[in-house]
Amino acid sequence: MRDIAKTTFLARTHLAEFKKLALDHARAEDDLRQAQLRTRIQTLKGHECDAEQNQLALEQAINEGLYYGIANPYVKIDVSGVVLLSSVPLPT
Repeated sequence: MRDIAKTTFLARTHLAEFKKLALDHARAEDDLRQAQLRTRIQTLKGHECDAEQNQLALEQAINEGLYYGIANPYVKIDVSGVVLLSSVPLPT
């Protein structure tokens, strides 16, 4: 039952839409940040330039991990069930 609930949840259309929106937003924000860093790197020399290039590479690696997490969320279903409202007790 847990596997069916997980499969059903991951197949929902709105989940795919939310993931796409989140990825688009994250990429837009990250593209802006990376463009700012690249511009800054162009004006620097020596150790400062190297440090900013390392920062850019680190942020790019972290961003890729975040994109993967958004696109492939870890889902754990602890409980699933059904609630039935009735005016009579359920026969046992």
